[in-house]
Amino acid sequence: MRRVSHSMLEYSLSCYLGNETSGSTQFDNLATQLAAKKYIKDQDTNKDGVLSQDEVSLSEEAMAKLDTDKDGKLSEDELKAGLSGYEGEIYNYLAKTDARWAKISQLSSMLRKV
Repeated sequence: MRRVSHSMLEYSLSCYLGNETSGSTQFDNLATQLAAKKYIKDQDTNKDGVLSQDEVSLSEEAMAKLDTDKDGKLSEDELKAGLSGYEGEIYNYLAKTDARWAKISQLSSMLRKV
């Protein structure tokens, strides 16, 4: 089991207390990155590191919107871009599926009240 180090906690706190980059905290970006990685890991049946239409349950229209380089596959970067702006929903999903994220989500709520 992986433990959260003191420096990781300090880093998370500094992000929530105002060290923002490009409109969102680095911590929010971490949630987006983890969600994209997890989705690829869970759906990538041929293990090539990208997702084809056959590997996802997205409509062709949704796939076309996410597939910004129009190669017919979704990369991790394309998924991260598509998930950007949905950090709250990502937190809620991760908190429901992983007890570690539930604790981080609670910390996040407390810090936003400061």
